Amino acid sequence: MASGKVVQVMGPSVDVEFEAEQLPSILNAVEIEMPKSKLVLEVAQHIGDNIVRCIAMASTDGLVRGMKATDTGAPISVPVGEQTLGRIFNLLGKPIDEQGDVDASAKRHRRPCKNAARRAQSQALSGKAREAWASASSACAQVSECSDRISASCIQAQGRSGHSS
Repeated sequence: MASGKVVQVMGPSVDVEFEAEQLPSILNAVEIEMPKSKLVLEVAQHIGDNIVRCIAMASTDGLVRGMKATDTGAPISVPVGEQTLGRIFNLLGKPIDEQGDVDASAKRHRRPCKNAARRAQSQALSGKAREAWASASSACAQVSECSDRISASCIQAQGRSGHSS
Protein backbone atom coordinates (compact mmCIF):
# COMPACT_ATOMS: atom_id res chain seq x y z
CA MET A 1 0.00 0.00 0.00
CA ALA A 2 1.31 3.37 -1.05
CA SER A 3 1.58 6.22 1.40
CA GLY A 4 1.54 9.93 0.79
CA LYS A 5 1.06 13.17 2.64
CA VAL A 6 -1.69 15.76 2.87
CA VAL A 7 -0.74 18.91 0.96
CA GLN A 8 -4.00 20.90 1.09
CA VAL A 9 -7.32 20.83 2.94
CA MET A 10 -10.33 22.79 1.65
CA GLY A 11 -13.39 21.74 3.62
CA PRO A 12 -14.25 18.16 2.60
CA SER A 13 -11.78 18.30 -0.32
CA VAL A 14 -8.29 17.03 0.53
CA ASP A 15 -5.26 16.99 -1.79
CA VAL A 16 -2.76 14.21 -1.13
CA GLU A 17 0.68 13.83 -2.74
CA PHE A 18 2.02 10.35 -3.50
CA GLU A 19 5.17 9.05 -5.14
CA ALA A 20 5.10 9.21 -8.96
CA GLU A 21 4.49 5.50 -9.61
CA GLN A 22 2.20 4.99 -6.62
CA LEU A 23 -0.82 7.18 -7.36
CA PRO A 24 -4.01 5.49 -6.12
CA SER A 25 -6.72 4.75 -8.66
CA ILE A 26 -9.76 6.98 -8.86
CA LEU A 27 -12.44 5.77 -6.38
CA ASN A 28 -9.83 4.11 -4.14
CA ALA A 29 -10.15 4.65 -0.41
CA VAL A 30 -7.35 6.57 1.30
CA GLU A 31 -7.04 6.49 5.09
CA ILE A 32 -5.55 9.09 7.43
CA GLU A 33 -4.92 8.36 11.11
CA MET A 34 -6.43 11.21 13.13
CA PRO A 35 -5.82 11.65 16.87
CA LYS A 36 -9.13 10.01 17.85
CA SER A 37 -10.21 8.10 14.73
CA LYS A 38 -9.41 7.12 11.17
CA LEU A 39 -10.54 9.49 8.40
CA VAL A 40 -11.51 7.81 5.12
CA LEU A 41 -11.19 9.70 1.83
CA GLU A 42 -12.22 8.69 -1.68
CA VAL A 43 -9.96 9.61 -4.60
CA ALA A 44 -11.97 11.76 -7.00
CA GLN A 45 -9.35 13.17 -9.39
CA HIS A 46 -5.71 13.04 -10.42
CA ILE A 47 -4.79 16.72 -10.60
CA GLY A 48 -1.16 16.41 -11.68
CA ASP A 49 2.25 16.70 -10.01
CA ASN A 50 1.61 13.34 -8.25
CA ILE A 51 -1.35 14.82 -6.36
CA VAL A 52 -4.82 13.32 -6.04
CA ARG A 53 -7.91 15.24 -4.95
CA CYS A 54 -10.02 13.30 -2.47
CA ILE A 55 -13.41 13.74 -0.84
CA ALA A 56 -13.54 13.20 2.92
CA MET A 57 -16.25 10.87 4.25
CA ALA A 58 -16.30 12.67 7.62
CA SER A 59 -15.28 15.99 9.12
CA THR A 60 -11.79 17.25 8.30
CA ASP A 61 -11.51 19.17 11.58
CA GLY A 62 -7.99 18.69 12.90
CA LEU A 63 -6.57 17.58 9.54
CA VAL A 64 -3.35 19.45 8.71
CA ARG A 65 -0.78 19.49 5.94
CA GLY A 66 1.90 16.87 6.25
CA MET A 67 -0.25 14.15 7.82
CA LYS A 68 0.40 10.65 6.47
CA ALA A 69 -2.21 9.18 4.12
CA THR A 70 -2.35 5.52 3.08
CA ASP A 71 -3.92 4.13 -0.11
CA THR A 72 -5.96 1.04 0.78
CA GLY A 73 -5.65 -0.30 -2.77
CA ALA A 74 -9.42 -0.77 -3.03
CA PRO A 75 -12.57 1.33 -3.20
CA ILE A 76 -14.88 1.88 -0.23
CA SER A 77 -17.08 -1.19 0.06
CA VAL A 78 -20.05 -2.14 2.18
CA PRO A 79 -21.35 -5.48 3.47
CA VAL A 80 -24.08 -7.22 1.48
CA GLY A 81 -26.27 -10.25 2.04
CA GLU A 82 -28.92 -11.60 4.40
CA GLN A 83 -27.13 -10.29 7.50
CA THR A 84 -27.62 -6.68 6.32
CA LEU A 85 -31.40 -6.83 5.91
CA GLY A 86 -33.12 -4.49 8.35
CA ARG A 87 -29.84 -2.98 9.50
CA ILE A 88 -28.69 0.65 9.24
CA PHE A 89 -25.19 1.48 7.98
CA ASN A 90 -23.17 4.64 7.44
CA LEU A 91 -21.62 5.31 4.05
CA LEU A 92 -18.50 3.35 5.00
CA GLY A 93 -20.49 0.18 5.70
CA LYS A 94 -20.25 0.39 9.49
CA PRO A 95 -23.46 -0.48 11.39
CA ILE A 96 -24.94 2.49 13.24
CA ASP A 97 -28.10 0.84 14.61
CA GLU A 98 -26.46 -0.37 17.85
CA GLN A 99 -27.17 -4.04 17.01
CA GLY A 100 -23.54 -5.08 16.90
CA ASP A 101 -21.13 -5.86 14.09
CA VAL A 102 -22.00 -7.60 10.84
CA ASP A 103 -20.11 -10.49 9.26
CA ALA A 104 -18.27 -8.59 6.54
CA SER A 105 -17.12 -11.61 4.54
CA ALA A 106 -19.23 -10.48 1.57
CA LYS A 107 -18.61 -6.87 0.54
CA ARG A 108 -19.42 -5.00 -2.61
CA HIS A 109 -18.49 -1.83 -4.42
CA ARG A 110 -20.34 -0.99 -7.61
CA ARG A 111 -18.25 0.75 -10.24
CA PRO A 112 -19.86 3.21 -12.65
CA CYS A 113 -21.09 1.78 -15.94
CA LYS A 114 -18.52 2.20 -18.72
CA ASN A 115 -20.90 1.54 -21.61
CA ALA A 116 -22.37 4.87 -22.74
CA ALA A 117 -25.14 3.19 -24.75
CA ARG A 118 -26.29 1.21 -21.71
CA ARG A 119 -26.14 4.37 -19.58
CA ALA A 120 -28.20 6.33 -22.12
CA GLN A 121 -30.71 3.48 -22.39
CA SER A 122 -31.19 3.33 -18.62
CA GLN A 123 -31.70 7.08 -18.48
CA ALA A 124 -34.28 7.14 -21.29
CA LEU A 125 -37.80 7.91 -20.13
CA SER A 126 -40.51 5.31 -20.55
CA GLY A 127 -43.74 6.35 -22.29
CA LYS A 128 -45.65 6.92 -19.03
CA ALA A 129 -42.76 8.80 -17.43
CA ARG A 130 -42.48 11.00 -20.54
CA GLU A 131 -46.22 11.76 -20.39
CA ALA A 132 -45.99 12.61 -16.67
CA TRP A 133 -43.02 14.89 -17.35
CA ALA A 134 -44.88 16.65 -20.19
CA SER A 135 -47.95 17.08 -17.97
CA ALA A 136 -45.86 18.52 -15.13
CA SER A 137 -44.07 20.79 -17.58
CA SER A 138 -47.40 22.06 -18.87
CA ALA A 139 -48.68 22.68 -15.33
CA CYS A 140 -45.49 24.64 -14.52
CA ALA A 141 -45.97 26.77 -17.61
CA GLN A 142 -49.58 27.51 -16.59
CA VAL A 143 -48.51 28.45 -13.06
CA SER A 144 -45.78 30.70 -14.47
CA GLU A 145 -48.27 32.39 -16.81
CA CYS A 146 -50.73 32.88 -13.94
CA SER A 147 -47.96 34.28 -11.74
CA ASP A 148 -47.02 36.76 -14.48
CA ARG A 149 -50.66 37.92 -14.69
CA ILE A 150 -50.86 38.37 -10.91
CA SER A 151 -47.61 40.36 -10.90
CA ALA A 152 -48.89 42.59 -13.69
CA SER A 153 -52.17 43.13 -11.78
CA CYS A 154 -50.27 44.06 -8.61
CA ILE A 155 -48.12 46.56 -10.50
CA GLN A 156 -51.22 48.12 -12.08
CA ALA A 157 -52.95 48.29 -8.68
CA GLN A 158 -49.93 49.98 -7.12
CA GLY A 159 -49.87 52.49 -9.96
CA ARG A 160 -53.56 53.35 -9.45
CA SER A 161 -53.23 53.73 -5.67
CA GLY A 162 -50.11 55.84 -5.93
CA HIS A 163 -48.02 53.47 -3.75
CA SER A 164 -44.63 52.25 -4.80
CA SER A 165 -42.55 49.52 -3.24
